[in-house]
Amino acid sequence: MRAAINIEKMKSYTMANDVLIKKLLQSFVNNIPSQLIQLKHGADTNNLTEVHYMAHKLKTPFMYIGVEDIANKLANIEDNCRAMEMDNLQHEVDDILTVGSACVAEAKELIEK
Repeated sequence: MRAAINIEKMKSYTMANDVLIKKLLQSFVNNIPSQLIQLKHGADTNNLTEVHYMAHKLKTPFMYIGVEDIANKLANIEDNCRAMEMDNLQHEVDDILTVGSACVAEAKELIEK
């Protein structure tokens, strides 16, 4: 899975406001790395409460930048935590960490443009 911030989607819901898009991207860069670490910690320690909370918290920022595949994975993790079904949790979290980190790098590049 590859990171791909969807700028066109961001433009559509910000009415092409480049200042707002940059603010959203900057917020993403500032907040997501530590939240991804918390998600990983929850998965590593089998803390379903923490995993559920962080999946819920991360879902919206990924929707804002148009990375719907990751937002959908996070929604699935939320649902699975509620159902106590944690098969493939570590694999899913690892995918999210990989793509999420790539999205942070991509957001930094877009901010600098």
